[in-house]
Amino acid sequence: MIYLESVNSTITEDSYDKGLGNETGCGLDMKIGHKFSNIKELKDYIKSYYGLSDVEIEGQIIRSSNLVADHSQAQNGGWFEPTKKEIDFWKNGKMKLYLEEYEFNFHYIK
Repeated sequence: MIYLESVNSTITEDSYDKGLGNETGCGLDMKIGHKFSNIKELKDYIKSYYGLSDVEIEGQIIRSSNLVADHSQAQNGGWFEPTKKEIDFWKNGKMKLYLEEYEFNFHYIK
């Protein structure tokens, strides 16, 4: 069995031309507390629940990242997957997008 303990994430400004900039001070820091039968089940859960396409395992940490847009000024605002239009604006320097980097902590149990 595998016990998924927690998730932490940080959100950093991401310039298409210049790369990563300042951290926003936003992100996740929460306990999860789910059990899984195997690594595949754990990875599938993380990908599905957090909308991530790829995850990497390093010891007992799973890492991933996702490009997000700041919709805090919109109804039901927050950090969401950018639209194609937002990505095009970002590539042309007309909009700021962000990289959310995740760390999931887990351990094996008997």
